[in-house]
Amino acid sequence: RSSESQKPLNSLWRTEAFLSYKLSQLSESSQEAQHVREEALALKKKITKYAQVVSEERYKLGLMTKMLESGLSERQFNRSFKEKSFREEIEQIIEKRFGKEAVSVLIPNQSVDLQNNKQSGLENILGELKTPSVVDLPKVKSHKNLNCNGKKPDSGVSRTQLPFLTRPNPTLNVWSFLRHNIGKDLSRITMPIAFNEPITMLQRSAQFLEFEQVLRRANQETDEGLRSALILAAFSGTIGANSKRLRKPFNPLLGETYEYCKGDLKFISEQICHHPPISGFYAECNDFIVEGALHVYMNISLTGFAIEPRGQLRVTLKRDNKRFIVQQPVSSLHNYIIGEMYLWFKGTLAVDEDPPSVSEPSDKALYTGARATLEYVPRGWIGHTDYCVKGTVSDSHNSKSLQLEGEWTKFLNIIKSDGSKDSLMETFPEIDKANQQYHFTKFSVTLNEVNDEIKSRLPPTDSRLRRDLRLFEEGKNSEAEVEKSKLEDAQRDRKKKSQSIQPRWFTYEEYPNGQVRAFYRKDNDYFRIRAKGTWPSDIQNLFN
Repeated sequence: RSSESQKPLNSLWRTEAFLSYKLSQLSESSQEAQHVREEALALKKKITKYAQVVSEERYKLGLMTKMLESGLSERQFNRSFKEKSFREEIEQIIEKRFGKEAVSVLIPNQSVDLQNNKQSGLENILGELKTPSVVDLPKVKSHKNLNCNGKKPDSGVSRTQLPFLTRPNPTLNVWSFLRHNIGKDLSRITMPIAFNEPITMLQRSAQFLEFEQVLRRANQETDEGLRSALILAAFSGTIGANSKRLRKPFNPLLGETYEYCKGDLKFISEQICHHPPISGFYAECNDFIVEGALHVYMNISLTGFAIEPRGQLRVTLKRDNKRFIVQQPVSSLHNYIIGEMYLWFKGTLAVDEDPPSVSEPSDKALYTGARATLEYVPRGWIGHTDYCVKGTVSDSHNSKSLQLEGEWTKFLNIIKSDGSKDSLMETFPEIDKANQQYHFTKFSVTLNEVNDEIKSRLPPTDSRLRRDLRLFEEGKNSEAEVEKSKLEDAQRDRKKKSQSIQPRWFTYEEYPNGQVRAFYRKDNDYFRIRAKGTWPSDIQNLFN
């Protein structure tokens, strides 16, 4: 505290002034008095400089603390720093947010140069201030320290890498397999397991939860334009964070489910149609509800795969129950015949405020028609601007009030009317050895983890219980291929015998334009039944 540190300095100055005055009264001590004055002046300068350093370091620590509190989730902020030193972690965060030059300014490599660079006890203390212990920093408050069934949070889900590391950047001979299927719907083709990643489509539909804090921020905002921009940023971040993942998720079995619970956040997805593959998902927390259908049409040509999303996606912000509709861009997988494969996006990512229905006349006055759009451009020849995106935020009168800019694999900013910029989203750094882990994000790595406590709460339809997926995750590809074939054969047999499993938690509708909308059945609430601790006896064990 500055007031407390100033007290000894004031006392020192008064003592020096008093001694200098007394010694000057003695003629025989005039030389000694001058010497005391010089020594006191040197000491005063030195201590003043130390005080300035302390003040500067306190300011830097405060800046870093605020940066941590505002930029990181509770899981990241409070995690252990055993693998890397705190200094290295802070350097990475500062470099990511402010650039490399800011690292040397905020965290100097050498201690402060004082009095011929001599190290003193106080200077060593100041050096230690640059690398404080993480326990001294305040913890970020969580929204609620309970999971979705009102009990303590599920424990043990904390792994930082997959159980088995693959070869870096393995070559996939996709063309040798697909050349006989040109023009066909890829959803009806059984591919070798080597083309898969160790995650199901149901688990992948939960990827947007990696940016849940952006959606929570949208709920707290009052400006409708900024709210729509933040929703857009969350799904833009999901696209960018997973842009290097070129493998296909496992196709879920009909009736297969996946749940994710953390704090007040709950997520459930279910495979509700086998052909065409359609899954429904529902996420809810204290701030938002996300409800959608995952339905993609894939087509193959000589130039690449075309992956067109056809499932509707809706976001409700709970503060005032405003609803928004999300339109996603088309993606394409290129160079599957020759060259380096890459995934690219084209078209528009858009978020529109959903107009109130006829049964909601009181909400019409609050409707603003907010719309946020982001344009993805085709990949060029030069490459330095390929990932740049630009967008706008407008209202019902199509008045473009705000601009968006960024790189869709890294960040998205909003440019306000006064020219200032505000960060909407930043993707997280790649995990270590990402190229040996299917380029999963830190969040993706945890999606298929299970322990005894979590396993005891899961229904027998959860993706975590798939033996083929578990074997493939552990690098046992041949055994996984056999188990995968057994599950698919069993599903075909059920269909032949008219014993196909009926979806339990979702319903869906198909529209003439090819779009699909899924509806979560709140009359048969998954989490209400989960909270009872026992699952209905008629839920079939899909993986036995």
